[in-house]
Amino acid sequence: MVWLKSNFPQSIFFPAHIWTPYFGVLGSRFGFESLSIAYQDSLNLIDCIETGLSSDPFMNWMFDELDKFSIISTSDAHSPENFARESTTFVLE
Repeated sequence: MVWLKSNFPQSIFFPAHIWTPYFGVLGSRFGFESLSIAYQDSLNLIDCIETGLSSDPFMNWMFDELDKFSIISTSDAHSPENFARESTTFVLE
């Protein structure tokens, strides 16, 4: 990720689906207890995190480590009841 950030300085890098139960970095079955353990020295290169549909805002607010990140959420078409539950707006120069 260091190489990507240095070669693409106007890019936004973020982990996606952090709460997905099986393979999300904070999912119940992946094995990491925190983002700092998962990403170690690369944590400062992460601009924001994407929650995935396995969480809701209240769940994210309970995890203090996420306070320093912008949190985005995207919708998945395979979950019609949650489709467009939240949206993300980017304000760019």
